Amino acid sequence: MMFAALIARVQFLVAVATKTVWGDVLGRFRQDHPELVRGWFGELRLVDLSGGVLTIEATSPPEKEYLERECGRAFAGVAQVVLGRFITIGVTLRGERKTVREALPIDAAQHAAPKEFTFDTFVKAPCNDLAYAAAEAVVDGPGEHYNPLFLFGGAGTGKTHLLLALCADLRKSQPEAQVVYVRCRAFMDEYVDAFDQDELPRFRGHYRDADLLAIDDIHELAGNERSQEEFFHTFETIHKAGRQVVVSANRSPGELGDIAERITTRFGLGLIAPLESPSRETRLAIIASRARARCLELGEGVAEFLADRYSASTPDLIAGFDKIDELARAQGARIDVSLSRRALEDGCDGVVPVAAVIDAVCRRMEVDRADLLSRKRARRVAFAREVALFLSRRVTRLSLEEVGVVFGGRGHVEVLEAAQAMRDKLSEDAELATMLDEITAEAKNASS
Repeated sequence: MMFAALIARVQFLVAVATKTVWGDVLGRFRQDHPELVRGWFGELRLVDLSGGVLTIEATSPPEKEYLERECGRAFAGVAQVVLGRFITIGVTLRGERKTVREALPIDAAQHAAPKEFTFDTFVKAPCNDLAYAAAEAVVDGPGEHYNPLFLFGGAGTGKTHLLLALCADLRKSQPEAQVVYVRCRAFMDEYVDAFDQDELPRFRGHYRDADLLAIDDIHELAGNERSQEEFFHTFETIHKAGRQVVVSANRSPGELGDIAERITTRFGLGLIAPLESPSRETRLAIIASRARARCLELGEGVAEFLADRYSASTPDLIAGFDKIDELARAQGARIDVSLSRRALEDGCDGVVPVAAVIDAVCRRMEVDRADLLSRKRARRVAFAREVALFLSRRVTRLSLEEVGVVFGGRGHVEVLEAAQAMRDKLSEDAELATMLDEITAEAKNASS
């Protein structure tokens, strides 16, 4: 009797928590996207939240179609703000019993990263041509060529770009395919959550039913035996079924000493493709590619200035390019070397210590410093962390990788995504822009 009462109490608490989460998500959605809201939204229900997927239940096929066609991306963005973690959206019909596979994300590849991470925007060069060709071959025949595909290289060599491009292209060519992209750290966090919440069947269904599973930064499995065990069986299930696995790491399988040998030997069953740091010629091509994509005209010497300044890191090269673009747009000026220097030295890229930025954000947004630097997902903490990441990129001299290390070991792509998300919000929220200016001024005053 006591056990039954305990189970009932747990179920009650879960139901209350689910109702609260959905209330927060729907309320934020109504606030942020009023043009998408329909009168029947009050009848929608959240029926599942596990494995990084928030599943919404619609009451009719037209409602389901509208949610999938018009609202998937917007709901995913709102849910990520509310929950403070990466979330994708699934939609099911009331009265239908859906399997985990049928209620999977609307488009995981499109929600995974900024839209510029495509094959078209990837600059092919001798330092990455094998990896590029292999990724294209996987799209042409997933499970048939190079399975698994193992991409390795240092930070900023293009591993994440290729993984996301591969996922996006496969979703376009095979819309019915279940494509799952996840960072290794998120995979481990979701596994722990699923274990604690007795949701392992759903977690495993989400990943093991994938037609293509792409896991970024697999080296983060090092030293975590439980997560290694889970990944091993996930890999075995997918690979033996003839479906595709793609992973990336910062070093080759033979150098992953803290990961079980039975896992690293599996990586050798397919193709191991290195990516090396781009040459100066390649860096110039990257700058030219981004300028074309944004219809920007760069003055004489600007590309060379950037390529020489950021010779060690492609993400920092891109971040520097973005800073120059931001200043040019703000001032309505043409992009020349003089403006570029101001953007990177005298303008946005000041000498504010990252500690001053963190302290100013914590004071203004009333969050604990330890929480800000942790991986806690509470909405208030997650938003404050996004602000701090954006400002740390904007007003300190730290590289993207260094900023990520300060904030709990995050990858450069996470820092870029936070900066892009904040930039999108700034374009629509004047009050937020004012708040960021005030935090920046406070940080500068504290460090002077």
